[in-house]
Amino acid sequence: MGSANEKDVEGSKDHPLISRYAGSVITYYEVMEFYEYILPLGKLNNDRELTNSKKVTGKVTRIQHKAPKGRSTLEIFHNYKTAIKDAGFEILFSGTQK
Repeated sequence: MGSANEKDVEGSKDHPLISRYAGSVITYYEVMEFYEYILPLGKLNNDRELTNSKKVTGKVTRIQHKAPKGRSTLEIFHNYKTAIKDAGFEILFSGTQK
């Protein structure tokens, strides 16, 4: 988990619309100005294939964070879900695979 002396990966920055969870550290950062991406819109089936998806193209920003100590995955997930909605985005799919 993140600590006060850890630093963000060089050249990284927060997304302009969705900021990071407080106390987290950026461990991976990549921006592709034009990229093709498979957007999951459904769960995985028994063959580990998506039951529903859509191919999209455009700018893709990938940011991976290390969470601060003592924070649960569920807490961070709900924080981001709220931030995404508050920024005016629509959540197209949310689920877990058991």
